[in-house]
Amino acid sequence: PAALFELDLDQVSLGRPEESARLFRDVAGRHWDVDLDFETRYLPLVERLVMEALDENGTREDPQVLEALASGLGCFAGETIRRNAGITGFWRPVEGWGAGPVIEFEEFILDPIGKSHAFLHRGQEDSVAFYADYALERLNGATGEGVTRSVHRLRRIS
Repeated sequence: PAALFELDLDQVSLGRPEESARLFRDVAGRHWDVDLDFETRYLPLVERLVMEALDENGTREDPQVLEALASGLGCFAGETIRRNAGITGFWRPVEGWGAGPVIEFEEFILDPIGKSHAFLHRGQEDSVAFYADYALERLNGATGEGVTRSVHRLRRIS
């Protein structure tokens, strides 16, 4: 079953992040028999299930598996942020610094795929769920005390 999960994720395309987010949601939901939606409350569960799958399969070091998982998880997390933000955000192609497409909001650019890569390599230290909660807090007007490495402030050009 895990091999089929990974095979299905091979269809993730960074050129179509919204579709890839839906594909990840559907494939992960079928694989783990859970109903996932684009809400932040599902991200801790997805993190746990992804890490357990990597540990049980011994695929934590397989670059192809990690790339497919990071892309799928990143698109899912990014789409979750985009849909729950109080302001409009758009997926944009990578422009030199992101690990894949980024999401651009009024004053922020988010790199959820880069964050997913970090999570898969370093675990909870780079939690995608924390990243999503923090990004949404900032996007929805809260000040937040900490700074997450993957949330970049843009300068407005007057």
